[in-house]
This record gives sequence, structure tokens and C-alpha cells, in this order.
Amino acid sequence: MIPGIDNHYDAQLAEHTNKLDRQDARADELKAFIEDGKDRILGNREFCGLSLSDFGSFYFGDFQEGKAADGLLKFLMDYDPDAPHVMQKLLSLQAFAYSALDSFFEEHRQRIEQAFELQNREAA
Repeated sequence: MIPGIDNHYDAQLAEHTNKLDRQDARADELKAFIEDGKDRILGNREFCGLSLSDFGSFYFGDFQEGKAADGLLKFLMDYDPDAPHVMQKLLSLQAFAYSALDSFFEEHRQRIEQAFELQNREAA
């Protein structure tokens, strides 16, 4: 056994662990920032230069080639409050919209991450 080698490995392990902890903390902070952004968009407030109107344009125009508009229009035209499974159809449309919101945020991820980094630099 070489004297001091264990100390060297322990220091390397501690440094690597600290780096991973910082990366995990940053990922958690970014996730919270994005979730707050989704709440802001759905609350009709701006987030990173994005608005509910931008999301609406994405939802009806870009997301899955406009199939959202087709599905919503079909639901509205066929709507019968007394028909079975109306709530299930509404929940399906809602799930589709939340999926679109996730895609919208992913499409604008670079912009969102830049705003996140700027906010962290200004806070420091």
C-alpha cells in the first residue's frame, strides 16, 4: 500500500461527488423554473418572452401538423352532454394539450435555459 494514496482517492471521490451534487441541484432548479413557466403560460402571463398566444399558435399549427385543431373541432361538433364518456373525451383532450405544452417547452428549451442562466447570474 502506498502512503497517501487513499487520501488522494478520497479527495477525488469527494470532488466528483460535489460536482454531481451541483449538477443535480442545477437540474432540479431548472425543472422548477420550467414548471413555474408552464404555470405562468397557462395563467396567461409571459415566460421567457413566450406567451399563451405563442403556445396556442404552436398547438393549433405546429404540434402534430395541426391535429389538435382537428380533434378539438370534432369534439365540439359531436358534443352531446348526455352521451356516455364525455368526461373521458375531455380528459383525453386535456392530456393531449399538456403533451403539446411539454413539446412547446422542449422546442424553446434553448431560450428557456438562457433565461434561467441569466436569472442565476443576476441573483449571484
